Amino acid sequence: MKEKGKISKSNWREIYNRDDVTCNECGERLLLPPKYKTLKRIIGSRNNELIRALEYLRFSFGHVKPVALGGQDSLDNIVGEHFWCNKEKKTKTKLDSLQISWIRNYVAEYVPRLLEHLPKDFSLK
Repeated sequence: MKEKGKISKSNWREIYNRDDVTCNECGERLLLPPKYKTLKRIIGSRNNELIRALEYLRFSFGHVKPVALGGQDSLDNIVGEHFWCNKEKKTKTKLDSLQISWIRNYVAEYVPRLLEHLPKDFSLK
């Protein structure tokens, strides 16, 4: 690992692959930064609902044991999570079942709307 709070590109790819491209919290698919940037460019700023859905899918690093609780920035303590899952978790070690339910309901409603606006040949993989 690099300096505190900095994760190298090779390490984020390792974490992404290790975690089977799914969020450690909710189990839904993660979206790597290059795909996120492409989608954000396609959507632009014309639709806030779609931008929020895109933010949900964005790959983020979370800590198994939060730094605020003594966790370290090490590969064995860092996992791939959605930006929103990580944000909702805050300094807890896991989301509660109500938070996960809310996130999954959000995904079921908004992600299909996001996908409707993408070119047919665009792949999230």
